[in-house]
This record gives sequence, structure tokens and C-alpha cells, in this order.
Amino acid sequence: TTLLVFLFIGLASCFGAKDRGSILAVWIHIIAFFLPVSGLIQHGMIQKGGDRYAYVPLAAFAPALAALLFYGVRARPKNHKIFNFILITASIMILTSEAQLTARQVVIWRSDLALLRHAIAIDPFDWRCLDTLGEFLLRNGYQTEATQLLERALQTVELMPLPFSPKLAVFRGKNLVLTGRVDEGCALFHQAKELYPESPLPHNNAAICDLRHQQLVPLQRKNFEIALSLAYREDQITGAAANLRAYDIWQANGYQGTFDGTLLY
Repeated sequence: TTLLVFLFIGLASCFGAKDRGSILAVWIHIIAFFLPVSGLIQHGMIQKGGDRYAYVPLAAFAPALAALLFYGVRARPKNHKIFNFILITASIMILTSEAQLTARQVVIWRSDLALLRHAIAIDPFDWRCLDTLGEFLLRNGYQTEATQLLERALQTVELMPLPFSPKLAVFRGKNLVLTGRVDEGCALFHQAKELYPESPLPHNNAAICDLRHQQLVPLQRKNFEIALSLAYREDQITGAAANLRAYDIWQANGYQGTFDGTLLY
């Protein structure tokens, strides 16, 4: 519906305009930026992030509507009073509908939790949204629901015909660990470490797993160093460096208490 309204405004705003090139440029901007976030293709990741950028195409909406009003009123066709009334009424209706849509979106965007729940309602099988919401709930103490979502994300991925890779292995391993199947998850990290020695993620995660075994604890600094040396993305470098610092602090304290580290994914 929104696309049809935009199309109508675009065609109407060009009617009677002398500088059609400028108006055309505005509408090219709207269409080019609006299509990726229009919701024509519904899936969770679009809802999770894409529709937050709807303001980019809509920034050009106001001048396009203004052009429609300006050139429409200036054209002065026969019965121009009736025409102007229809034009202004239609503009008010369009602005009112946009305001209502904005109010609905604000409710969805009010928090991470609301946005993620909306994304899953749109696409209950989007494993990335299931995983993101699961981790969010886990960090905030909702253990039961978080476990259910992480298991759903894992089940969804395992049904997909994906080749074994470091990314897939650490994702599956992470979710197994977070849902209580620690031995299975750690086995996957070690398998990926052997198969993909150039990947920083398995080195980091296998090192964290090996901290469970007292005799292996002193050996893990080397693995954290390897993970940091292999990291190439900013998030990998930040995570691996933080884990190395955490290990050094833990070591300085005589390995007392628990290791405060993070699985990388």
C-alpha cells in the first residue's frame, strides 16, 4: 500500500512541474533506499535491523509531497477549487496514515526486547534472531526462555544443508554450551581447531573449555595468544584481547574463583 501511495505521489508531483529532473532525483532516492526496508520480502533480519533505516528514504518524502502540493495548486486546472480541496485532503490523509505507522513502529523500536520479539513473530525460524534474543534473555536472567530460543536456533541451523565450517562449528558449539551440553560443545570447538588451525574462534573457545581441567589451565595462555594473533575482525580482536587480559588477571590471583571470559562467535 505504501509503495502504491508513493508511486501516486511521485507521478502527481511531476505533473505540471518545470524542474522534473530534481523531482525525479528525489523519487529515485526514495525508491532506491526504500525498497530494501519496504518489507516486500519478510524475514526476521529485515525486521531486526533493516526497518530501522526507513527514515533514510522517508527523509525525501516531505519535499516530494510539498512539490505535489505546490505544482498541483499552481497548475490551476478547471474547477481548481475542488481539485485543491481533493489534493489537500489527500495530503492530510497520507500524513495521518504515516503518523499512525510511525506510532506503531515506535512501539516496536522502544527496546531491544520488543524489536527482537517482533522479528521472531514475523519469522519464527530466523535462527539469527532466535540466537540474538536467546543471548539477550540469558544476559538478563531469563534462563528458561533463553534456553528454549537457543535450542530452536540450533535446531533450525542443523536442519539447513550447510557445509561444516569454523563459523558453523563455533555457533553450534556455543549454543550447546549455553544450553547446558558443555561436553558436546567443547568437542565441536576442538574438532574445528584441528580442522581449521587458521581460525581464531576455535582456538579461543577450546581454550575456555580446557580451563575446566585443572592440569590444562596453565597451558591455555598460549591458545589465547594464538587466537589473538589470528584475529582479523575488530570484534574478534577485541574479544580475544579481553580474554587474554582476563586470563592474566585470573593467573595473577592464583587461579582463584572463576575465569571471566567470553566465547567468540
